[in-house]
Amino acid sequence: MLKGINRNVMVVRPHSNSPFEAVYFVIKKDKGIYKTDMIKEANRIICEGAAPRKPRHRKLKLTLLFICAILLGAAAAVVICLLTLL
Repeated sequence: MLKGINRNVMVVRPHSNSPFEAVYFVIKKDKGIYKTDMIKEANRIICEGAAPRKPRHRKLKLTLLFICAILLGAAAAVVICLLTLL
């Protein structure tokens, strides 16, 4: 949602094969930006957003890390117990 009266807004309508209908960019007033630079940046952002993302396996990595930490802790406890018995 845009607040205020004076906002510099650039509307980019991508190609027909893009998943986006329109992209809106709000530009700061105090920045002197050329129109060609704005269009290049808008196209770069649109292309990044349209690219298929790789599936993230973060939950699996965290689970494996947790299991390894438990096993290392148990191994350390066994070693400490054996050292105290000697």
